[in-house]
Amino acid sequence: MKSKGIIIGVVAIAFIAFAGIIAYFAMQGGVATSGVPTVATTTVVKQTNGITVSGTVESKETYSLYNPGTKGDVVKALVGVGDIVSKDDKLIEFDYGYLYAEEDGRILDINLDASSSSALTATTTATPSAMVTMGSKEYVILADVTEYDLANIPDSPKVSYVVRNNDLDKKYAAHLDRLPQMPQTPSAASATASSQITNYTLKVFLDDQPENILRDGYHVNVSITGENSESLTLASSAVINQDGVLSVFVVKDTNGVKTLEKRTIEATLKESNYIITSGLDGNEVIVNNPAADLTEGMEVNVQ
Repeated sequence: MKSKGIIIGVVAIAFIAFAGIIAYFAMQGGVATSGVPTVATTTVVKQTNGITVSGTVESKETYSLYNPGTKGDVVKALVGVGDIVSKDDKLIEFDYGYLYAEEDGRILDINLDASSSSALTATTTATPSAMVTMGSKEYVILADVTEYDLANIPDSPKVSYVVRNNDLDKKYAAHLDRLPQMPQTPSAASATASSQITNYTLKVFLDDQPENILRDGYHVNVSITGENSESLTLASSAVINQDGVLSVFVVKDTNGVKTLEKRTIEATLKESNYIITSGLDGNEVIVNNPAADLTEGMEVNVQ
């Protein structure tokens, strides 16, 4: 009876050990009790290339017109702020003449009380105030960017902008002439020893300038991307590298039955991820940490 009890105990221990081994392999993606391996999966991440920053609309050029001091007193203004004028248009009427526009442009400000330079005393160092301030018809966008933003601007960038107080789905084309080289001068408040970020002013030139929508001071969102606005990124742990040939196992689902497709891809390793250039469209489910015994067409369970 004693030997029979020992045999039963040994069998029980063996059964428990076998069950533990089966459970371990099932958790590790090995063979389950059905004979179908279980795999862990990951997905392709879609990332936007480039940056999106906030900017302010300003006239591309501005210039000032002053009281000549030789035409008597001001009679009246012949234009208003916001008016579009052409070169040689009459802007201000004096007793003995007019103040004329020197360029085509837009009226930004009028100050009929502006003194002429001849009215200033010989001892003063003041600069006469502009009687009329004008801006060019063309606008630009000025955007504050950090050194990290500049580093993320791709080569041959594609630039567009949206006007915040207008239709946000309407994009207008723009371009960059060059990237800024000189940083902004930090203000006293921000110029601290702990500051580790340098800011720059980015100038954006408008290819599409909608009529009657833009105005100096308006805020816009500027998008700067590469030729391909999105990139596909996949964890390196999902990629098989055999003598420089890269491949992945894609999980295919046919009426609830999951099988493997081994697919060759082209990609560039960047840190711990691969940037996919061909072979995947971003909608696939990929096996992560694929075991060496996985094969094309194999049925699998997914964790």
